[in-house]
Amino acid sequence: MTSPAVRIHVLPSTHDAMLDLIPDRECQEVPEGKVKSGIAGLVARAKGGDEAAVELLLNFSSLAEGNKVAEAAKSALVQLYGAPDTQQGVRQTIAAQACRLFEARQKIHSDHKGSAHARPTVHLKTPILYLAGQHAHEQTHTELETQINETLQRRCFPKAVRAESKHEKNLLTTGRFARTEELLAASRDVESIAVHPHCLELDPPSGTNAFDDAVKALRDTAINQKKPQAAFVNTGNHWVTLVICPEAAAGSNQVKAMIVDTHLSLPAPAEVPVLARVQSALGNRVVQPVSLRASEMQTHVPNACGPLSLWVVRILDAYLQDKPHAGFADLENSVSRFMTDWHQMEPQAQQGMVISARARMLGTLKSGDSQA
Repeated sequence: MTSPAVRIHVLPSTHDAMLDLIPDRECQEVPEGKVKSGIAGLVARAKGGDEAAVELLLNFSSLAEGNKVAEAAKSALVQLYGAPDTQQGVRQTIAAQACRLFEARQKIHSDHKGSAHARPTVHLKTPILYLAGQHAHEQTHTELETQINETLQRRCFPKAVRAESKHEKNLLTTGRFARTEELLAASRDVESIAVHPHCLELDPPSGTNAFDDAVKALRDTAINQKKPQAAFVNTGNHWVTLVICPEAAAGSNQVKAMIVDTHLSLPAPAEVPVLARVQSALGNRVVQPVSLRASEMQTHVPNACGPLSLWVVRILDAYLQDKPHAGFADLENSVSRFMTDWHQMEPQAQQGMVISARARMLGTLKSGDSQA
């Protein structure tokens, strides 16, 4: 399998292109193996502080939608930004250069406005645009931040949603409460743990039984499919993750369950409403008391419950892909390790993980104007 032919718009300061990623003059296709090795080579150089490598990754990421080189470069940049061991200076370089690329894109559009000639295109992907916006926000480039935020709004949400969420004027605010559609869209590619297609509300307006009924349905699905189930639960402007696993014993109609809360300090208070509700809904079909995995993880990343809940699901998915027969206790331990590792990170690394998660979440939304 090969990727489509590659045509790039290289910024003037780029000098040393990775030849593996550039076709010859006849525009022959670039083999997929070379795409992977070329991107990996650039990432290694970028991680070591090579600004030219960052610039090349950004240029490649700005190729047309669907181009394999562009998709690989975009994913690599967002992953590099969020990696705990990435130096803060590298994160700043990625965001600053992405910001300059957005400015170059705007100038190209302005210079060719009204022209009969086809204008050069820079397809700045949504996650990269979000990182650019973080730089504009931190550097208080107000006009630029406004332009980026408006572009993100048009891309990510249809007009009806934008009108409904006027209070969410700035998508670049790092403490913004994650929307339901973001969490669901960003977890669509999870394979080893099934994510409920709807986010649950602890106290839904539709009635007091709606949450209990949803938990029971999750329980039955876990038993019938013999597969762990997860759901994002809004407990009142706060997201937690519910995980329900079928009991391993053959023919069992029971389950085990845990709540993961990234804002609750331990020891937990005597009454945790969501824990009590899940326990009540499962009744005698739960083998042991519903477990609580909780930690105050938001000291340096306020209101990051949405991105952190998404991280929990992705960590469990990765663990199950590696160990498909893992038991419930193994999943509990996996979450606990994530929390322990989190507290050993520098605040800037925590912020990088959350920002990269928010970038991915917005990048999965396709309901707006993708050409904005």
